[in-house]
Amino acid sequence: MRTLIILLLMPVIGLSQSIKLDSVLIRADRLEAELGEHSKSITVLDQRDIERLPVNTLDDILRSLAGVNTNQRGPFGVQSDIGMRGSTFSQVLILIDGVRQSDPLTGHFNNNIPLPLAAISRIEIIRGPSSVAYGSDAMGGIIHIHTKAFNWDGEKTGDITRGEVVYGEENLLMTDIGIQFNNNTWFVSGGVKQSISDGQAYINPNAEAGISDNLDKESFFDLRSYTAAITHILNDEWRVSGRFAYDERDFDAQYFYTSSSFDESEEETDMRWGQLSLRRIAERSNTEIWGGYRRGSDLFTFNPAFTPNEHLTDHLSTGVDHSFRINEKAEMAVGGMYRYRSIESNDRGDHEDGNIGAYLLFSHFFGVDSRVTAGARFEHDDSFGSVFTPQLGFTYSPGSLALRMEVGQSIRAADFTERFVSFNIPSLSYGRNLGNPDLDAEQSMSYSLGGTYYWNKGTFFSLDGFYRENDDLIDFAPTLSSDIATADNIIQDATYLYARNISSVDVLGIEASLSRTWTFGDKGSILLRGSATWLEIEIPDDQPSSKYVANSPTWDINGTLHARYGRFGLAWLFDWIDRDEEVADGISALIPSSYSIHNVELRVEVHKGSQVFIRVHNLMDEQYQEILGSRMPGRWVMGGFRWNLKQSE
Repeated sequence: MRTLIILLLMPVIGLSQSIKLDSVLIRADRLEAELGEHSKSITVLDQRDIERLPVNTLDDILRSLAGVNTNQRGPFGVQSDIGMRGSTFSQVLILIDGVRQSDPLTGHFNNNIPLPLAAISRIEIIRGPSSVAYGSDAMGGIIHIHTKAFNWDGEKTGDITRGEVVYGEENLLMTDIGIQFNNNTWFVSGGVKQSISDGQAYINPNAEAGISDNLDKESFFDLRSYTAAITHILNDEWRVSGRFAYDERDFDAQYFYTSSSFDESEEETDMRWGQLSLRRIAERSNTEIWGGYRRGSDLFTFNPAFTPNEHLTDHLSTGVDHSFRINEKAEMAVGGMYRYRSIESNDRGDHEDGNIGAYLLFSHFFGVDSRVTAGARFEHDDSFGSVFTPQLGFTYSPGSLALRMEVGQSIRAADFTERFVSFNIPSLSYGRNLGNPDLDAEQSMSYSLGGTYYWNKGTFFSLDGFYRENDDLIDFAPTLSSDIATADNIIQDATYLYARNISSVDVLGIEASLSRTWTFGDKGSILLRGSATWLEIEIPDDQPSSKYVANSPTWDINGTLHARYGRFGLAWLFDWIDRDEEVADGISALIPSSYSIHNVELRVEVHKGSQVFIRVHNLMDEQYQEILGSRMPGRWVMGGFRWNLKQSE
């Protein structure tokens, strides 16, 4: 009955986060086109959209989007796994101004974004396979973050500072501040973001079981990011941009990765991130030479009685992309990329590998309304050899209707954790994660069909269906030590979470979206948005139950409300999840079969561009987990001050 009701209501409650704007050009597949002309389902959030939400992190922003699910391990950006269209967290590629954010140690760190929200110009959510344009890992989709510095068009806007400061329960302090200066040829920006709290306290399940003397636990966190960026316009066509960012984190990590009764984990990470871009923007072509370097360190203490795991990773990526118009109907893009990854670890050992790829994409308009996009990528990776991945898309957009369809292939190699975790630990306790150096690369073939109908600028409805065939999908599955032939540091007759290839996994899904805006003259407005996503993931009966593959919700219904009247405003974000229940009695862990999260914010404008607000996360005090054992906090009350000040010259 519940399913029937949801199906009947889907056209009403399914909402989206983007509108059709003819002036907005998106390069989702490195070929520039208007939003409705792409064969992928795309959501665009600009700065105004972000400011409307009662959130402080990218994690919570993504909770409000169709086809995206976030499995959070902690609040306010501590750590989250992002999946798209039923993918695992490692199958979503995160880009910052076109450069990969992927962490070579583990996909759990992919969302450690070293940017304040105040530095972001827009966020593009690109659903479906994108490996042809961006390389391996982009199986479920892409989260592409564009910053103000790298997307500055030369407009002289004056000096601007924007941000917010938040204080709350459990000694919570959050700041998100950005500042920028520019003239006709220079743009300089900087930003800082921090989230610090003692965390909500809870009784340690390991103490209740008599294994730990530590009776009380606090889910503390101390997260800090700093960034600086610069863009210089050299002449009418050429510009150069650069960025440096630093991110450090210290947090309680109990049960983040295992359900072992010995787990008393704490973790410290830091990451240095730099990128450069040289771009030529001409009348009929665009060229970019780019590079990015990421160095990360991780100190993971599983239990004070054990030796901590220490990791140092490097990730270098560089490439060139060139797109050009052949004529008024046709466009082409070509490019290549090189990546180098390495790790030094007392737990995983020392390893390195490389990847090189080249692609070609072509699009052609037939008449005014139809567009065909085709492309292919050749890629060679030290871990999986050489592969060839194709892509084909079609759009038809007459008037207010935009129809789209696409088919594409993707591949992803195992990261260093999936291959080597726990390999150097002398005697590995039961229940721990264990890598597999013999893993094959994941491969998938995806199909999608959908469309969007626009009533007007503020109201539209979207519906998309998709199907993905996965082969050799990588996941950690409970495995007896007698069935593990790649490690000699395990206990006889014990069970471990062992990295394995699952022979075949099929994902079927539907996304529905709707947006509606009401305005009341100059005094006020109401914006209602949201989405409904249904997934069915089919795993063969002869395959073991896995840790992450089947962790996507069956139903994910979410939305946002933003109401404004005069100086007063209300923002509300809700997310209702229906999924398979998971239980681990030994650590008192439970992922409930359904739960709902509500974040609410009341705002009052005290001066032009400045607001005070009261925000409540998890208003209904829902007790829930999204990763088995990782307790999410209950109701959390906070208040703050937000500003957006501009000084024109």
